[in-house]
Amino acid sequence: RALRAVHSAFLSHNVVALALVGAGFIGGHLIDAIAEAERMLLARFNVKIRICALVNSDVMALAATDGDFIDLRNWRDLLKKATTESDFDGLVEHLEAYRAWVPDVVVVDASYSLAVAEQHAIWLRHKFHVVNANSRALAGPLDLFEQILLARDA
Repeated sequence: RALRAVHSAFLSHNVVALALVGAGFIGGHLIDAIAEAERMLLARFNVKIRICALVNSDVMALAATDGDFIDLRNWRDLLKKATTESDFDGLVEHLEAYRAWVPDVVVVDASYSLAVAEQHAIWLRHKFHVVNANSRALAGPLDLFEQILLARDA
């Protein structure tokens, strides 16, 4: 907490670390929109959205956890060259490591995967913000829906 307070005192803007799960068509457009809106977000809202992880069904590209982020100009090439297999436990570890630098961690699920939807409750229990574009998470099995709601309200 003390490190975050000192770190934020030197920042003139708010930084949000974002992990994108489902870096395909929809997720790709989201990353491109964030890149295009970068200056406006900083000027109007004093916010910088920084990508710390890109995950697809096969591999994930992770930025170094020392405060580095993925360059939005070449994220597609980075993901194509990634060799780290997709691993949700590894993703959670990675995002927890970012808390030393950035207190606000957001996971965006732009997939259509039930396996990814099943991670929402876990991410919420870790106090990550979860943005969902995956209809299987909230319109899928009732027990999954209930797990997500319980985790959200915990």
